[in-house]
Amino acid sequence: MKEKILRGGLCLFGLMILAGFFLPWVKVRVMPSQTAEKLADQIGRMLGDDRGFDWKDYVLMTGHDFKTAFNDPFEGVSGFQIPASVHEAGVRGILSRNTVEMFLGQGAIPQKSLLFYIVPLLALAGVLLGFVGLKKRSLYLIPIFLNLLIYLWVRHQLSLTDFSRSVNQIRLGPGLWLCLYGLLFLSFFLIIPMLLPGKTGGKSKAKPRKN
Repeated sequence: MKEKILRGGLCLFGLMILAGFFLPWVKVRVMPSQTAEKLADQIGRMLGDDRGFDWKDYVLMTGHDFKTAFNDPFEGVSGFQIPASVHEAGVRGILSRNTVEMFLGQGAIPQKSLLFYIVPLLALAGVLLGFVGLKKRSLYLIPIFLNLLIYLWVRHQLSLTDFSRSVNQIRLGPGLWLCLYGLLFLSFFLIIPMLLPGKTGGKSKAKPRKN
């Protein structure tokens, strides 16, 4: 029963991450009078604003975040599209390049954007580990560490930006939130195999046979 719950949870959050990867991560409403150059400058300044530390930025999704993410949920650039869009010259390209810079810093944007593909790979690896199981329970710490590292790093970078003050209404899409919370909960479910006996988490002690 425990293994069924474990595998069901891993599949659920793995699919949640995969779905989020193909849904918009970032979107923007361009004002009619806004040129591409002004838009790029506005996005760059907004992604650099520092709001100060607040622990809620690392855990919760605010009402403003939820409203803006699920208003026109299919509008914007997805995590899957960002690596290809960084080469474009229009609004999509500007938004994609600034998104990569926000998460991974300036320089080598096309190369850094390829790191976004790590997200779905971690989802697949987590689900696979849950079904196959490992004899060495400590190996589960690798995907757990990577999932939490990505989650905390992205939440930290997002905490440096006040999207609600954007003149152009720069917004986070639902895909990014699905990926983030999917990675977080997938990490928790990967801890379970480390605690279970048997195939999914170490060796179980054999019960003595009664004569």
